[in-house]
Amino acid sequence: PAWTPGIAMLAVIVLFLTVGTSLHTPMIGAYTHDVLRVKMSFLALLFPLPALAAGVALWRLRKLEERYGRHVLLIGGLFVASLSIFALTLTANPFIAVNLVVLAGLAYAISIPAWGAAALDATDVGSRGLWLGALSAVQGLGVAGGQALGGVIGGVWGPLAPFKLAALLLMLALAMIVAHQFAQSRRAGLAAEPIRVQ
Repeated sequence: PAWTPGIAMLAVIVLFLTVGTSLHTPMIGAYTHDVLRVKMSFLALLFPLPALAAGVALWRLRKLEERYGRHVLLIGGLFVASLSIFALTLTANPFIAVNLVVLAGLAYAISIPAWGAAALDATDVGSRGLWLGALSAVQGLGVAGGQALGGVIGGVWGPLAPFKLAALLLMLALAMIVAHQFAQSRRAGLAAEPIRVQ
């Protein structure tokens, strides 16, 4: 199958998502030590309660997909995740930071299944395996490249820089997802269901 503009946009979206979620990973230790000024062991003790609350919230929020559709979860989840990651650069309070991390994880966990379903809808059934394999390869490159890039950026501009860039990439991915779904809906003449990329 031909490499179409629709598939190319999906690949760029996947790249932005994976780089955006892995960019700040190498700087977590430096962020904890230099910004929050606590030990990782102390920070770990703050996670169980917020994580438990997030698990309960995740179970309840899944019901919103049936009510409002997966597009709401996709757009809302990525928006909240990007804002939460950026907000981490504005606080030095470990309690606030832990809750922001959990909120970002919750929002991303909500949005990714919706994104996966949208990507499936955007590929033709006959070539779906090929394109999903290609997108998985892009995802792997994004994770590896994001971590390497994050380490370099953090080393040069400080531990907060990768978080800011990660938030920007997630917001750009969100804007591209909205544009992609709008274009698909417009071509199909429908308000909610995207057409398949041939």
